[in-house]
Amino acid sequence: MLKSVIFGLNLLLSTTFLFINTSQANTQTAFDIEIKQTNGKTTTIDQLLQTAPVYIKFWATWCQDCLKQMPHFQHTHETYKNKLHVLSINIWMNDSLEDIANVVAKYQLSMPMGVDYTGELKKAFNFVGTPYHLLIDQNRNIVHAGYKSDDRLDQKVAFIATGKLESKHQIALHEEKPGTLDREINRLIHNDTPTALLFVTTWCESYLKNSRPKQSKNCVDMQAWANKLQHEQPQITWQTVVSRLWTGDSELAQYKTRHQLKMPASIDPSNTVFERFKVQDFPTLILFNDGKEITRATKMNSYNELLKEIKNYPVLRKH
Repeated sequence: MLKSVIFGLNLLLSTTFLFINTSQANTQTAFDIEIKQTNGKTTTIDQLLQTAPVYIKFWATWCQDCLKQMPHFQHTHETYKNKLHVLSINIWMNDSLEDIANVVAKYQLSMPMGVDYTGELKKAFNFVGTPYHLLIDQNRNIVHAGYKSDDRLDQKVAFIATGKLESKHQIALHEEKPGTLDREINRLIHNDTPTALLFVTTWCESYLKNSRPKQSKNCVDMQAWANKLQHEQPQITWQTVVSRLWTGDSELAQYKTRHQLKMPASIDPSNTVFERFKVQDFPTLILFNDGKEITRATKMNSYNELLKEIKNYPVLRKH
């Protein structure tokens, strides 16, 4: 009877693992992307997999859930450091090396600290929000992808670190095709009129209200100022580009209503547009003329300051 119970438990645990076979991914795979660390070293997931499975956590210094999970994340690193590569990767959005260093010191983190400066890793792993945990076995299978740090993840970590994980369930990692938003943005910035792209998130003003109040206020102000500029500078074509982090159609609809948007606003589903223009801070306003970026603004103290920045360029002055 006891053997039957143990067998059933093992079967239940083993069949709950989701595997993603990345061998069919084209060009440079996610496992080949160079990961730069804060200590100056570089590595790739492929290199790490040569000696042990890999556990990655994507995070940000302003993400409260990420910080709450840090003590347990450090404990996991200490427990399995000889059997599992534990790697922390900061998503590099509204962050700095100083902010990262402060978190490392506060939580006494000792695992390698990577930074996704280019956004390649986020895109490769279909990242949509923080915290985000990935567990990869030495057969290049992603056996876990999720946001929670719970018993289910702990069980998987324990199994994969001790080499007892087995499963036949695998699905192919799909190749993401260029999105319609990217094509539309390309059309806009190459048209006959100046174009303004405002890069935002739907949650900045609420999520950062207590932890980063100045940034939260800046998110509210920049959208309001963009709305006003749209009315006062009709020669400019406007588009709001919304980060896909924690955002779906419902959140976008609420954002449009809350800010009374009249300009088009679309979610960047694969983060392609954010990456294309190297947007790593939100909000960010970029102005284009004849397909070329002529200025960008991330932190403005007033509407008049933003208006002055725009009027520095004759092509953008109101006729």
